[in-house]
Amino acid sequence: SCIACPAGSVAGSSEDGCVRCPTARGSLPRATTCSACSAGTFYNDLELSCNPCEPGTYSLAGSGKCYPCPPGFWSTARASGCHNCPAGAWSEAGSSSCELCDRNFKRASGEDGPCEACSSGQWSNLGAAR
Repeated sequence: SCIACPAGSVAGSSEDGCVRCPTARGSLPRATTCSACSAGTFYNDLELSCNPCEPGTYSLAGSGKCYPCPPGFWSTARASGCHNCPAGAWSEAGSSSCELCDRNFKRASGEDGPCEACSSGQWSNLGAAR
């Protein structure tokens, strides 16, 4: 009887049997070709498959790992990139959401760095952009 190749391998020549896919390339069971992992996934060497990136991380196609979003950015699972926190919000590196700036702190959209204190003699509500 014929034997299906497991995930992470494909049928080789008649004498080879199943051949493992190269690093950062995976396959589903019974696949005929190895494929680069799609954006938002990474190649897991132990499982010989492409696994989704966790929230707060991202990857490009063919990546062997997921990278954390930088401070001020966030992502959902399977992300191919990170989103900038909106005005009045901030996030730590590797975040899956943004937090509103505290009272008397502000942050404009697209600014680098965390929420900043209002200047002397000024105040703001929670989540202020300016």
